[in-house]
Amino acid sequence: MRFAGLVLSMSVTLSALAGCGGGGGGSYNGPWAQVSGVVNLGGKPLAEAATVTFLSPEGYAASGKVDASGSYKLKYNGANNIPVGTYSVGVLPSLPVEPTNQDPASFFNPDGTTKEVEVVISKIPENMRQPGSSGIQITVVEGPQELPIDLD
Repeated sequence: MRFAGLVLSMSVTLSALAGCGGGGGGSYNGPWAQVSGVVNLGGKPLAEAATVTFLSPEGYAASGKVDASGSYKLKYNGANNIPVGTYSVGVLPSLPVEPTNQDPASFFNPDGTTKEVEVVISKIPENMRQPGSSGIQITVVEGPQELPIDLD
């Protein structure tokens, strides 16, 4: 059930990004910012694969992958600049990579028992995964800036 919720959350985020990637239906002519930072959970950098999403009321959406050190760097329409403004922020855990071998026999040991599979459960709180439910608001100003995101 947790996986289904994650897929639904991912679907909502991707729909928002796909629908708003062009700058809310028009071109942006204002000042630009370059945003990076560290995502923190429990007072420490987030140590799991995730994607940070910034979504503005105007429909501008920027995102960036969180690396092993908890760091992220936002992109908007493939560029490192994002429109200046106030954004709601969410941090969505990355989906597990599907096995490349889908042969049913690959799921069984030679003795016929089922192979054990490691299940990774995200430590990112459910309410922090979507910009609309996280309660995190960040104002982005012109120029380069380091903006930490605290998930506590």
